Parts: sequence; structure tokens; C-alpha cells
Amino acid sequence: MPGTDSQTLVVGLFAAASDAELALDNLDEAEYEAAGISVAAADPAQARLLARVAGPLSGLSPGQFVARLSALGLSAVDAAAYAAGISSGGIAVTVTTPAGTEDAAGEILRDQRAQQVATLRGGSR
Repeated sequence: MPGTDSQTLVVGLFAAASDAELALDNLDEAEYEAAGISVAAADPAQARLLARVAGPLSGLSPGQFVARLSALGLSAVDAAAYAAGISSGGIAVTVTTPAGTEDAAGEILRDQRAQQVATLRGGSR
């Protein structure tokens, strides 16, 4: 059901790939759909290594990734922070969640040291 209005996109920014990888493992254990999870990094090869399945925002350049988040409602200040974090070697992880589960997804990201977590209502298109 990705892209439906009953879904929410949660995005977290990680300084270390190892933290992002742990968050991805925990999202998998919590049974979030792999097809709804995307990874963005300055190095596309690194993003592909971390991602298990190509999610809705996979394959985008860091600039395209941040532009897509902005189109979904990410504030300009947050967009600038994500762009700076990714360009300095950080990893962004997004997860499309069914309505009502976004807080749990955000907690999973925070538990693995996401520096910044944002919730965007209305899907992943």
C-alpha cells in the first residue's frame, strides 16, 4: 500500500553506517515492509549495500532525495540538515509506515542513534 494517504514516511539521519544498519535490522525485526524502506547516502554503492530491497526513494541522488522529502512536507531547515548530513557521509533511512505505527518506527531510528528524525504524513510518493 505504499503511497496511500493512510501511510506516513519516517526519516532518520545517521552519522555512522553501522548505526543505520542496526536500525534497518530492527525495522526488519519489527516487520516493517522491506519495500517501504529506503536508504540514501552520498555514495550510491554504500546505500545499495545497506538497503535490502529498493524502497520508494531508493536510487535517488542525495539532492533528489532531499528534494523529494521537501515535496512531501519536510521543512526547509530540516531539508538543509539532511542534505548537509548526507553530503558529509551520513546515511538517511526512510520507512513507510501504516497509520498509527510512525511513533514506533521513529523510536527504532532514535534507539540506534539517529541524529534527526522527521515524520511526514501522507505516504511516500
